[in-house]
Amino acid sequence: MDLTRTLRKRYAAVCTASKDHVIVVVLGFLFKVSLFYPKVFSLCRAVGNQARADVLERWYCMTPQHARYIKNLTDRHPAAALTMRIFKRFAASHFFEGYIPEEALELVVASVFTRGGTLSSIPASPFAAFLRALHRMSSHPWDKEPLQIDSSVPLPPATPRHPMHITAPYSYSSLFTQMTPDKGMLLRFVTLCRRAYASILPCPASLSWSTDIFRLHLSDYDVMVRLRPEVVSRRAEETMNVYAKGWTDRGPFVHQLATYEPRKEILRLLRTQMRERAMFFQGSDKNCILAVAMRSLDVGAVAEHMHEICGSAVSLIRVLNCPPPETGREETKKVVSKAKRRRTPEEGVKLKKRITS
Repeated sequence: MDLTRTLRKRYAAVCTASKDHVIVVVLGFLFKVSLFYPKVFSLCRAVGNQARADVLERWYCMTPQHARYIKNLTDRHPAAALTMRIFKRFAASHFFEGYIPEEALELVVASVFTRGGTLSSIPASPFAAFLRALHRMSSHPWDKEPLQIDSSVPLPPATPRHPMHITAPYSYSSLFTQMTPDKGMLLRFVTLCRRAYASILPCPASLSWSTDIFRLHLSDYDVMVRLRPEVVSRRAEETMNVYAKGWTDRGPFVHQLATYEPRKEILRLLRTQMRERAMFFQGSDKNCILAVAMRSLDVGAVAEHMHEICGSAVSLIRVLNCPPPETGREETKKVVSKAKRRRTPEEGVKLKKRITS
């Protein structure tokens, strides 16, 4: 609050304070200012909030150390930077953005440029490094042992505490993958890497694989929902209109404008309310949400529940993969018997009115 009052008085900035940061708008630029207090870790652990302490340690301690480590690695190996961009683009093209942290993908590529692993030579080209990263991701036993980045530092054998446990030189706890991905999402990404590696290996000199492995296959998903852009962005436009009126106290509206994203809010509701029934992905166009049902029998129920949650924001909902014929045999019999039933005269009159109207 003191920082907010000082910025308002000295620079005439539009400021709003929240629990852990201050949003500042100066000359049309928007900044998010956070204050670091070293004792906050011990205070959170003292009150029993270990999850909050891990999140703060990740953002304020592990992220700068990770950036420093990646910077030193790319200075020693120029091909590492381009390989990381390709590997992250590969994950994002298949809607894994938000499920697998970028730091984890960078560490998988970093393991290729260290002396760890079965191949002792370091790749000299981004293509060779990308191929090894796919092989490392698909062949490592994630359920048995953590992925060790630097084998020159001996570590005692340990069981992984997370589904995707990676021991970096600056941290052995793998805070970046502590919350995500889960076992199902990791298995899906491992299968994708294995399929991409198998498609590149027979003809690496050809460029046909470059479009195939980055192409989205709708057959891998069960339900597709397309959102209405005008309905989704309505609240953001209302917030901008209120801000443009020049009110004196515009702090709350600035906070809504900077923090509220309707599409992510819808995606968060879907993941929260249907966590046990499906996995949800959002791609680059931002208005399309794809779902994968945990069980093939739940595809219809998942589509219906998604329509209820999204409400008026839905412009199209499409079932991509139907359950096998033997599973829906009873439902098919009910539909056929209902279609064969003769209509009553009242139903015929209603149908005729509806057609003519």
